Amino acid sequence: MRSRFAADPSAALCRVFRPSRSEVVTQKQDPSPGRVSANRVAPRSPSRRWQPRDLAGLYPRRPILLAHRGASIEAPANTLAAFRLAAEMGADGVELDVHLSRDGHVVVIHDDTVTSVTGAPGRVREMTVEELQSLDAGSYFSPAFRGERIPTLEEVLDVLRPDMVVNVELKG
Repeated sequence: MRSRFAADPSAALCRVFRPSRSEVVTQKQDPSPGRVSANRVAPRSPSRRWQPRDLAGLYPRRPILLAHRGASIEAPANTLAAFRLAAEMGADGVELDVHLSRDGHVVVIHDDTVTSVTGAPGRVREMTVEELQSLDAGSYFSPAFRGERIPTLEEVLDVLRPDMVVNVELKG
């Protein structure tokens, strides 16, 4: 089933609300609808819930460390392995890139094609999430990461610490 948001990534990511600029996300226990936008991120999964918090206490008087595409020097960029490692290494947050799949899922990948990370031909927007996740997105980096796949944004949020900042770059 094709999502009504498939043609417009920003509509898919901001479909629930538009947050103020003074909010980021934290985990909470009571259930609420999942949401995603540029300043707030929340998975639709019932397993984790997020709520905004004020930025005043977030930024210490030191620079914050954002792991670009996860720990992408140590693991394949934009994979669950890279994001898990970034969390384990103590990063304050992560930067990641998202595209929409043909069936409207928000997937984490930098390029608009899968060729550079999988060796297979194809545009992200022309493939379903099932097709995207059937590809090996780790072997290009190292045989040790064979079988890593292109994750959804929800899967990435589930492996990050609740206190981590998430900088989402919306791609084409």
